Amino acid sequence: SKQVKPGTAMPILFMSATQTALDGFWRVLSLTWTESNDQFTTRFSKYRGLKSRPPWSVLETCCWTAFVELCGLGLEQGAAASKDQKRSEGGGGAANRAANLEAFIEDVYSMRFAVDLLESSMTDTEDFMMTWLKRKVKAAQFRGASKAKRGEKKKDQQGGELSGKDLAAESFAYVWVEDAELRGVLALCSRVLDSVEGPSAHLLGYTVACQFMMAMWKGLQPLMQTLAQNYVQGLAEGHSIGQQLPPPNCPDPKDGHCSRRVGALSLSYGAPSKDCLVMIAASPPAALELVVLVQARFKGYIFRKKHMPRLKMVSQYASYAEWPAPETEADKKAEVLKQRKLKTALAAKDTRPLEEQMADFKPNVSKWIGGQTVQKDAVALAPKEEQPREVKTTKPERADAGPRLTADHKACAEFYAVYLFNMYIRHELIKMWFTLVNSYDTVMARFAVLLKKNPSVKPMVESVSAQLKRGATIGFRNAFQPPKAVGSPGAPKAETQKVKDKDLFKRPSSQEKTSRTGTPLAPVTPGTQKLGDVKPDGKKTMSEAGSNVGEEQAARDYLTQYLQEMGGDDSQFKDIDPNVVPLSSGRSPRRLRPEEILFENAGKVTSRPGSVSSMTGDLATSRSSGSEKSVAGNKKPVVDMEFCTSKLRPIWLTIKARSFLSYRSKVVQLLPQNLMSQYVEFEKKGLYGACLKLLESTEAGNLNVLTSDHSLVTSKVFLMETVYQLIVGYIGLALQKEVSVAVQLMQKTMESIHVGLRDMHTAHRTVLEAFLYDTALSVCYHVPTDPTLAAKAESYFQNASQRYLKLSHLNRYTKCCLRYASVLFSQKHHHEAEYFIQQGVNKLLSNKPSALFGLCFHNLAVQCALQNRFADAEQHVRTFQSILRYQPKLSTSWMQSFDVTQWLILKMKALYVVTPS
Repeated sequence: SKQVKPGTAMPILFMSATQTALDGFWRVLSLTWTESNDQFTTRFSKYRGLKSRPPWSVLETCCWTAFVELCGLGLEQGAAASKDQKRSEGGGGAANRAANLEAFIEDVYSMRFAVDLLESSMTDTEDFMMTWLKRKVKAAQFRGASKAKRGEKKKDQQGGELSGKDLAAESFAYVWVEDAELRGVLALCSRVLDSVEGPSAHLLGYTVACQFMMAMWKGLQPLMQTLAQNYVQGLAEGHSIGQQLPPPNCPDPKDGHCSRRVGALSLSYGAPSKDCLVMIAASPPAALELVVLVQARFKGYIFRKKHMPRLKMVSQYASYAEWPAPETEADKKAEVLKQRKLKTALAAKDTRPLEEQMADFKPNVSKWIGGQTVQKDAVALAPKEEQPREVKTTKPERADAGPRLTADHKACAEFYAVYLFNMYIRHELIKMWFTLVNSYDTVMARFAVLLKKNPSVKPMVESVSAQLKRGATIGFRNAFQPPKAVGSPGAPKAETQKVKDKDLFKRPSSQEKTSRTGTPLAPVTPGTQKLGDVKPDGKKTMSEAGSNVGEEQAARDYLTQYLQEMGGDDSQFKDIDPNVVPLSSGRSPRRLRPEEILFENAGKVTSRPGSVSSMTGDLATSRSSGSEKSVAGNKKPVVDMEFCTSKLRPIWLTIKARSFLSYRSKVVQLLPQNLMSQYVEFEKKGLYGACLKLLESTEAGNLNVLTSDHSLVTSKVFLMETVYQLIVGYIGLALQKEVSVAVQLMQKTMESIHVGLRDMHTAHRTVLEAFLYDTALSVCYHVPTDPTLAAKAESYFQNASQRYLKLSHLNRYTKCCLRYASVLFSQKHHHEAEYFIQQGVNKLLSNKPSALFGLCFHNLAVQCALQNRFADAEQHVRTFQSILRYQPKLSTSWMQSFDVTQWLILKMKALYVVTPS
């Protein structure tokens, strides 16, 4: 206020500077929010996500573009190049730093705070002007007071000095607030600025004001950081994939009032959309003129509604404050000349009575509604001396020489309405077309799945396809003609006629048979055609193909024999379904609260949690089915970090044998009658090694794959697979009763692989080896105390995963990664477990979200929580919750496990306290 003369101009200059800064902050806010959606979503790159780390210079570029290039503030011309040069020479600073989503959102919240602060400043200044004007108007009513009283010091009605509110209303340099503490701080800041004097007082005052702003930002930054952290924690991967982040809202609805629609407002500062450009390009010039007119009217409405009251207030204030300075002598002379010209124009005005003016009035009617034609006729009939002289204009005529559409406002309005309706119909047709195309693709995809699941539909589809091809070749009229009458030329001899309804259930006689068919029925002689001579599709049989078959034909024959041996089941050569969680049967018990389950099982200790009975059945529902030992006392446990850590476990996906019961019955039937009962007795006692010993005496030969005897029948590869599947089932049963038996069976199986599978086809051997190595990895999980198996677990995983990737079985590979991560969990190698789970997640990113995908994030959350990384764990919890929400209704026991994990992780986050090192 010391540098501004007169002091009454300070509010207007303050509002002007505030408005300029407000425009700059709005542009920074829009650019930062738009850049946040570009950097942390898949809008421009599928490799970007919520965890992207763009360089810090992106935020600096947004501020530079808004304040310097668009608003013209800050640095001079050429300062940008020198700034970049210094930064590159320095080799450090913000150019080499990496930002994250939290930094961007913190800037967005800061810009919103700045916008609200500046808007409130403008409103407060406007209120000051209004109060000042009211005081001036009221003071004008007392102009009859004596000059002596005018020169005295201003007193209030009680005779004292002016109060704080009156000083705030009288002087713009004084601030009044209701809060006494804040008022004291502001008064101290005002005294500090008043103490700045000298010729460079404005520069020193600017420096002091910047220090005040920095101090305010130091106190405000933790609040902005907290808001940004809460916003980031509330996001999920679906927001990144959806290419649009939700707008950052404030906890209090009163905060951020001026920038609530930041998402929509930021779009208005960006480039127009592709649809808008296409519509503009397809619009005629007349329609574009109408669009511009509508936009101008709307902007005028916004100006009148939003800015006109403020503009009137500023104008009245400037008038009463006599700022800018009063007119000079030259301005007064120009005003006098202007008034003289106005009086001369008024004197030349027609002063006749109104009736006479109306009688001689000739309206200027538009030529588009017939006005020009009437005027031309009147001019032609008038005398020559009365005809007006044509005035030549320099405006060039239009090349099309057609009527202008904008001349008649009614025609313009009708045309614009028709144009908008046509644009609307165009968009609706485009939507319909996209809907039809999408529906066609969806129906074809579902039909392909139906053909894959139900092979009996394929011959029907091929028949219909053949008929359609025939119709396209010879014409559909010729292909689908109705049957001709009997006796007509070209009628088929064996054409069957329709039987009357009343004779439908009568047994026709031999004569009727002859008359109906046209020819007597020939008796069918058995043995006229052999079943193996010709196939239904006309191809030759295998015996006619010759002995010199290639490798491809050999593989086909091998697969044909395999399908015949396994009853058409080739699921082993295909990848599994990713929906590994069983669906709800509708009879499941209700879901309990997580704490009820945890407190109920708090008095129990499991020797080795984990359901392994599903080796020969369905998948495990939880790891709570183990041998339990009751603990005395029913006291409620203390919920601390140790309790939560002991209860937090990943979900284990068991591996099961394929068709265990059918394979067992198949093997038992190969035994002699006297050995069958002995085999069953050994099974009941759990002597599975003795059962396999009896397979040396089967009718097919020695099928005991665990022996190293050369009498092993390895040529019967399909029986070998049956025995190995039987061993996998026995391993699962042994894990429930006696773990040592399972370990022994597994070790002997691993030693016999190279002998028992040597005669199999390469693909068949690869599938079975991957299955057996995966089974061995499961045994390692259930025997965590064995150091030998713990050392071999990695080799089992490497062998199984390499074969799964070779077969392109990504779902099986992901399950194998989850199993190995569970083994590492039992060994307390949580960091390595997280790495291998992430490998499985990377393989499933290109597929649709499934239950297996959700299980991966569940186990990732467990591993991160055990490493005290609760922010990442909570993010993974939100991810698997969002994935499972879009799955069908899953089993209650599985969903109960997910609920317990979520409760434990949130509880651990609340209990976690960082201890000083």
